[in-house]
Amino acid sequence: MTPHRTVFTIADPTAPRQRPSDASAAIEIMNSGNAAYAGRGTEGTYEVTVDPEAFGVPRTPGTTIRQEPLAATLSCSDARVPMEQLFGRFTNDLFVTRVAGNVPSPDVIGSLQFAESYLPSVKAIVVVGHSSCGAVTAAVDSVLKPTTHVASLDNPELGNIVATIIPSVRMSVSAITEVHGSHASESASYRTSLIDVGILANAAVTAMALAEQIDREVFFGVYDLSTRLVGIPGPDGTRGGLHSAPGTEADLRALLSTAARALSL
Repeated sequence: MTPHRTVFTIADPTAPRQRPSDASAAIEIMNSGNAAYAGRGTEGTYEVTVDPEAFGVPRTPGTTIRQEPLAATLSCSDARVPMEQLFGRFTNDLFVTRVAGNVPSPDVIGSLQFAESYLPSVKAIVVVGHSSCGAVTAAVDSVLKPTTHVASLDNPELGNIVATIIPSVRMSVSAITEVHGSHASESASYRTSLIDVGILANAAVTAMALAEQIDREVFFGVYDLSTRLVGIPGPDGTRGGLHSAPGTEADLRALLSTAARALSL
């Protein structure tokens, strides 16, 4: 067995640095990067061509690298979800904000609004949730067992994060009930299923909220820790890649209904 190796090749520093001209081009770059990242196994050699700035080396000696990310992201603080790495990006490619549960706190919104106002290279805003999210799990347990789940009650700051996510969990409860009936909650897999749909709902709701406050196209997706792919549920399985934020409440309900239909309850 040949162990996995990733070889970085430095691009020609005299060539103009390529940057996407619009949101679609930026998302295409990120989706392609994630597909390549997920496709790497534990064997073989992978060659990646990167800009000199990826290693903090300015193109012109003695100068400072200008901040020119192609997108601004909001993701969870979870250590298993490294944004640049999972999208195949490097230094100066992404303007990254991270907070437990990828919730749109005032500080997060302010940071993204800074990117919108002062970083013209930013063509898109991206929200990424992830499987097995602890913050969403806490919100689910608070909904299912409100009188006994007190983990977040002893910490107001943590409680605020959980409280922000609970409405998305309640939407997920409604979606599952509409598809599978009121007895769905009796299934042994109900809690796990509710967590999965809740993770999707939380990312989608956050993306919708940001779309109302930031003058950039907003996209979202869920990172699967087992496959390393970013995507959302589709009628015939996972639809890979980042997708536009739901435009209306009806779009959001349709998204959650699709996710609920994919469950085995």
